Amino acid sequence: MNEVLYIGPPGSGKSTHVIRQVELAIQKYGPDKVMLCSLTKAAARELASRESSVNPDMIGTLHAHAFRGLGRPRLAETKEGIASWNDDHPALLISATAVSPDNDAAGEASVEGKGRGDEYLQKVNLLRARCVAPERWPTLAREFYQQWCDWKKAAERVDFADLIDEAMVRLFTAPGSPNVIFADEAQDLSKAEHKLLSKWATKADSFVVVGDPDQSLFHWRGADPDIMDINRVPKENVRILSQSYRVPKAVHSAAMGLIGSIKDRAVVEYKPTEVEGFVLKSAATYENFFPVKDIILEHLDSGKSLMFLTSCAYMLNPIIKWLKDEGVPFGNPYASRWNPLVSAGTTKAIQLYDYLEPSKDYNKSPKFWSPAQLKTALHKVKSTGVLKRGWKKQLDAVKDDISKEDFALVVRDIFEEEALPKFLSFDLDWYKSLFGKAMDYPVSIVKRRGRQALLKRPQVTVGTIHSVKGGESDIVFLFPDLSYQGFLQNGQQGFGGRDAIKRMFYVGMTRAREGLILCKPCGSRYVKLGEGVVHRPRIRAGKTDNEVAEA
Repeated sequence: MNEVLYIGPPGSGKSTHVIRQVELAIQKYGPDKVMLCSLTKAAARELASRESSVNPDMIGTLHAHAFRGLGRPRLAETKEGIASWNDDHPALLISATAVSPDNDAAGEASVEGKGRGDEYLQKVNLLRARCVAPERWPTLAREFYQQWCDWKKAAERVDFADLIDEAMVRLFTAPGSPNVIFADEAQDLSKAEHKLLSKWATKADSFVVVGDPDQSLFHWRGADPDIMDINRVPKENVRILSQSYRVPKAVHSAAMGLIGSIKDRAVVEYKPTEVEGFVLKSAATYENFFPVKDIILEHLDSGKSLMFLTSCAYMLNPIIKWLKDEGVPFGNPYASRWNPLVSAGTTKAIQLYDYLEPSKDYNKSPKFWSPAQLKTALHKVKSTGVLKRGWKKQLDAVKDDISKEDFALVVRDIFEEEALPKFLSFDLDWYKSLFGKAMDYPVSIVKRRGRQALLKRPQVTVGTIHSVKGGESDIVFLFPDLSYQGFLQNGQQGFGGRDAIKRMFYVGMTRAREGLILCKPCGSRYVKLGEGVVHRPRIRAGKTDNEVAEA
């Protein structure tokens, strides 16, 4: 087995390089003999979208590969499984959130506000991920684990950690017996996961380990820093992707100033782009956007993409409220929880878009509704006093090839007499009153940015730093605040303490393609960012961005 270690700092084209290597492996061994393994389901999907020639069964998270190799056993961490546990153990409740073997590293580490069982289960999973012998566990963790194991046995279920442990014992080769195994985002693999991959790799010709130790974020799930140790493999088997194609000079300087303060860090060559870029300090906080409101709107009007990043999800709430009040479309292509305009089924944005189809004010080339569009526009409308009884059946009976004139008669017939002129006048305030607050945000977008903004990919991304790893934006607004747990963590030494906080904010800083705006903290729990940074402001509208941001 030949193990090769690739280290790809932010923006170095790591995924693109991996795909090139995958293509070469496929040419040599075939699409069924190359395995792609990534940490999260989203990352695995990204690899799958770029490399369509690999057998889909050979692409996934390590848990997913083990799950399939073990014959798809019944999982403990499902809605049904957790409900059963909670019925039997009311003093050790676990959050009844549906999970899958492909999504084992999707969230942050916090267990605040959850059941006592969550805290114990997370602690036990961490100990198992680090391969700590049970006799060395804290007494309460051992007692919880015994109850957990007894319940799993009676329920005939296995948990996520069991997938790794049982695969280590029962699966001598990786599912599909691949000749080449690629492990992407390897810096966040746990010791147990690395042991399993290394075992599988002994039966393969090549084992390609890809990652960046400076971007290790999942220490709380047992990430093992030794996996990316450049001294672990022969020097000739280490590949450094040293050139960033994203991070400009000013942002690179600020980011390296932060990550470079970690003691005993392995230093690898990492070069910025030729773009000068800028790093600014702003008086704005995540609770108060007034100091940068005009800058944000100007950047949006000029077509720039923006990213608002915090360390914890609750800090995003004031940001999201401000964006909604301003009618600014936002989302997060990496995490579904922050996509109010895109979701499964009929969204209010799609409803409003279809309702405005014939409007001259909101559509440059107005047409009359199709039957399907009118059905969408009236989906879940408060029909009392608006629509006549039986309107759904009447509308369902309309054929798609109905003439515009005949369909106009149907429209007139299904509405109450007083409601019809209001509907046809495209009064947005009246229309949103038919749905309650759910329609407020889409209407605000249309009023400020037009109908087309409802379906365009948002220029603004909001999320935690964890959620956007792998993402990028023209300009990044980074908020330095920490939760109480993060504050305690920042007071601890080592890989999982203060160093983990530094790596997290380093990842946030290096999402920027052009500029980084370092905002002020709201309170006393925060990380100092940008100390000693040489700021390179751009000249705009007679002022520098520094002057505007500090105003």
